[in-house]
Amino acid sequence: MSFHRSKHKESEEQETYQRNEVDRSQICMRCGMIGHSTINCKSKLPSIKDLKAEMNSRMLTNVRNAPKEWKEDEFGLYLPAEPRIVEIKQTWKEGKFCFNCAAFGHDIDECPNPPFKTVYGLFEPYLADNSSKANLEKQRIIGAIHKFNQNSQSKNQETTE
Repeated sequence: MSFHRSKHKESEEQETYQRNEVDRSQICMRCGMIGHSTINCKSKLPSIKDLKAEMNSRMLTNVRNAPKEWKEDEFGLYLPAEPRIVEIKQTWKEGKFCFNCAAFGHDIDECPNPPFKTVYGLFEPYLADNSSKANLEKQRIIGAIHKFNQNSQSKNQETTE
């Protein structure tokens, strides 16, 4: 038994394959199909009237299918922004604002909270050291900062109320 195909049958299959093979390097810019160039396209070019009608039809369909939350103005459809979740009681125009603690009523020079440089300066000697003594000192500093912040926050709340 021979499993080899005859040369005639093999060349016949190869010829059929080559005839059915699509030239994937060519894409038609008119119809979007692969295998031929725009110059060889058999599709007819739509008229400007047909293009306008198609565009208007698509836009009307989109407007009809738009969610109820969407609004329309002279520029088209849009989704209105959500209302603010956090109510803003003050703005920068109304007085002093602190860039250290993000509170109104005082500026950075009058801030009761320590600035970053001060806090970093406390930690700097212990940052590279991972000994138990250094870790205890870091925890002590963190605890002191938390306590300080809680005290200053309660004072800030008392003054704003």
